[in-house]
Amino acid sequence: GVFFLEAVRILRDRKLKRIIASLLILIAVSWVIETVAFQGYFKDKYTHYKGLIPFDPEDNSLVLPWALIMAQDGRNDEALELANKALKADNESRWIDVSDLAGLLKANLLINKGEFEQGKEIAEKILWETKKDEMKYFGCLVLSRYEEKKGNIQRAIEILKKAAQIGKTGDVYFRMAVDYYGLGDYKNAILFLDQAVKEGGMDSRYEKLREAIKKHLK
Repeated sequence: GVFFLEAVRILRDRKLKRIIASLLILIAVSWVIETVAFQGYFKDKYTHYKGLIPFDPEDNSLVLPWALIMAQDGRNDEALELANKALKADNESRWIDVSDLAGLLKANLLINKGEFEQGKEIAEKILWETKKDEMKYFGCLVLSRYEEKKGNIQRAIEILKKAAQIGKTGDVYFRMAVDYYGLGDYKNAILFLDQAVKEGGMDSRYEKLREAIKKHLK
């Protein structure tokens, strides 16, 4: 899902050094697994994290990257179970709010499962209480997904613009471009797609959307 892709891609954005630093310290291994290492060294179904946990079974933060991998693999029920465990992590002993990030993961999973209101409630609570930009950023992503699922595309765009105020990433602008495309507003779609390319560089998703938009602008 987009939440997990954002969590990976955010590490590539030089303008988000503060967010990068806080995320990198705790869960860099997870992002590496999702982008490169999971294709090879850790491909044997999570042996890495299963091996780490016995060294510190009380450290629920070790469960979080495992939950992210499960979610990225589409194993949502298992990811949800692990996210619930990660919610017990002690924020005071971590560089980022592990339980908050786990909560946002849980909220995203619930929304994707169709349990919209429960997911929204969790995300809103975290967004209201957190003082950390990275949690606000991810919270906005989850809430924008809620609005998209409910068909409130204009509201989703407004929330994504708030996320962009916290951190400008290619994926935030790409999602705005997709939403404008869905509304039939092709001029804004191409405008935000250009911004996505500027912030994140070209990738295959951007090119496919550009071709689709061009068909409507002829």
